Amino acid sequence: MEISGLCRSVVYKLAKQGQFPAQVTVGVRGARWSEHEVRNWVADRLANARRATVAETE
Repeated sequence: MEISGLCRSVVYKLAKQGQFPAQVTVGVRGARWSEHEVRNWVADRLANARRATVAETE
């Protein structure tokens, strides 16, 4: 959640909707996200936001 800048509830909501990387189970009660996948997700969102900003200014 630290990398994405999103609160826990938003992360879980987006993951449930398939809009955030899936968790990886690491134990009976534990789950984590792949840092690589989360960083790629953040980079994609930034790129999309920048493209939208450029498109709005044209």
